[in-house]
Amino acid sequence: MKACLLYAVLIFLLNSARAQEQPQAFGKLSVKDFETSNEFGSTANAIKLIDRGKLFYMPFPDEKLPYRAMFERRVRIQVRNEAGRTYGELKIPLYTGLNNERMLNISAYTYNLSAGKIKRTVIQKKSIYTSRINSRWSQVSLVFPEVQVGTIIEYKYLVQSKSIAQVKDWIFQGEIPTRYSEYQVRIPSNFHFTIHPLVSGPVEITETSFTEPLNRKGTTTSATGMQKNFIMRQLPAVTDEPQMGSRKDYLQRISCLLSDVELATGSMIPATSSWEEIITDLQAEPGYGGEDPKLLEEASTLLKQARDIVGKIDRMIFIYSFLKKSFKWNGETSLYASRDLANIFGLRTGNSADLNLLLGTLLQASGVDAKAVLASSRANGMVNKTLPSINQFNKVVTLAEADNKTFLLDATDAYGDHRLKPLDLLHTTGFIVEGSEGRWLEINDTAHRFSESTALRAEIDTAELFRAEAFITAADYARSTNYSKWTSTDPALFPGMKSVSSPNLKLITSQVSNQQADSLPLEMKLNFEMQTATSGDFIYFALNFLPGFANNEFTAAQRSSDIDFGYLQNHRFFGSVVIPPNYTFEEVPATFSLMMPDSSISFRRFTNTESNVLNVNLTVTFKRSYFTAAEYPEFSNFYKILFAKLNEPVILKRLTR
Repeated sequence: MKACLLYAVLIFLLNSARAQEQPQAFGKLSVKDFETSNEFGSTANAIKLIDRGKLFYMPFPDEKLPYRAMFERRVRIQVRNEAGRTYGELKIPLYTGLNNERMLNISAYTYNLSAGKIKRTVIQKKSIYTSRINSRWSQVSLVFPEVQVGTIIEYKYLVQSKSIAQVKDWIFQGEIPTRYSEYQVRIPSNFHFTIHPLVSGPVEITETSFTEPLNRKGTTTSATGMQKNFIMRQLPAVTDEPQMGSRKDYLQRISCLLSDVELATGSMIPATSSWEEIITDLQAEPGYGGEDPKLLEEASTLLKQARDIVGKIDRMIFIYSFLKKSFKWNGETSLYASRDLANIFGLRTGNSADLNLLLGTLLQASGVDAKAVLASSRANGMVNKTLPSINQFNKVVTLAEADNKTFLLDATDAYGDHRLKPLDLLHTTGFIVEGSEGRWLEINDTAHRFSESTALRAEIDTAELFRAEAFITAADYARSTNYSKWTSTDPALFPGMKSVSSPNLKLITSQVSNQQADSLPLEMKLNFEMQTATSGDFIYFALNFLPGFANNEFTAAQRSSDIDFGYLQNHRFFGSVVIPPNYTFEEVPATFSLMMPDSSISFRRFTNTESNVLNVNLTVTFKRSYFTAAEYPEFSNFYKILFAKLNEPVILKRLTR
């Protein structure tokens, strides 16, 4: 379980008399505000001084559901160094499908200190523009002028939404430290609301009742409700940590759920969709339900070829391979097809939903049972099963069932292996769109590993140059991970042979094979050389040629997130080094074994020398792919010892001059 779900909720109820200092009003600041402090350390690129959100509802009497959701946000940020200048570019996403969200107004300023006085620059309306991302999402963008180290930027905007059910979560933390974060929710008395704080630090909560006028079709009445304010202060940044999954899962936040609204007539209008309603809506979308006659006609030749294949697994592979080779993903990730699937088939390109919904429809038409699966990639974060919302997902993939076996396929992965689960979905939860209720899919793979093996034959010549040829095989998840690097013509993407112990390594030749055979290991043959280190009559070199172990990622003293590799791992290196006849082995790393207390990771090294030949065999094996933050001290200590052993030098001594 992710650490964020283990947060203890620690809430302090404070009345207004005890409340701490409130932030300045929008557009108001003093010279003192430009003073910098090291409250969050000296390395912060920027600091979010103020972050305030307000959620409230406006009456719209002529609507079937007579309310609109209003969300106001106000942010003030100070740039602390050159890297922090990137915060001078603002992008605000809007869900504009069915004209749902609309930006009502936006104001923004840049503040700089000049000769002891504050210079305020107003961002003009002509500098703020809206661009369409896809059929459902748009983006409001602006660039703050005159942003430099020390600059304070501030903006405020108001968004109106037709959908009152999709209540925005409030994220207290971010990638930069936050001094003050507040979320205000104004809940009318006829709204049935649930608020879930997922936090580990102190939260100030104030509750006040309100009464405000409400005009319904020319008649003025009053509306009552409860206003809740949630405040957190002095929040450190949550930064990416190696192999952490989604940073979003570790941010302190508040989740709000609106279940239903009671109208003046006494009737109840449900505000929260059910999974059943989501399925019903999706089945009206291209690719999610029913046959597509236009597509069947467009793809008739392909489908005839597929149906002539007897085995359903082979039939599935045929169609899957056709899409991977003949279609190009345009880089856009979506849950919805951008146009009719027949058009996609003709264009041979599309977004992720275009390709995967096309794949599922073609498989189904060929006689292979296939269903769409809503998925949330590891980078997108965990799915809350109790909250029926399609916005939790960021992509759709295809589940195929053939000959009593199931396969999860992603048509956007040009290097995908039908036997493997998509790499970015390991340890996530998907929702299968089938029947009237759907079902959940836990996406894991213990049948396949990240398997990498390196065989090396080397010699040190009389010029003390280390010359070697190596043969590396990458199977299963190692294949899909390394494919683009190994097949690149850019030498900078050389797959990891260059280690800490051999910074002078020079690649001479490389040759990759099995690129087109998905089920076979990817193979690379290469030749390289490196200059050994010398001191007097001694030569030094190390044999850390395990790809992926060039640098230790886990050197931080502390860690707040879990470690999630996604897959089990096998790494192996075996090699021999022939030394010149006028040298002898002065020191050779000894045979050694290391194991985590629970045997989840093991390292074994076997070495021996025969005359002028050194033989080495290394293995690193992972029996688990997930380690909690609480296990990090043991984990990092294991890695510390592992890398110390991997980088132990071989020392040769000259016998004659």
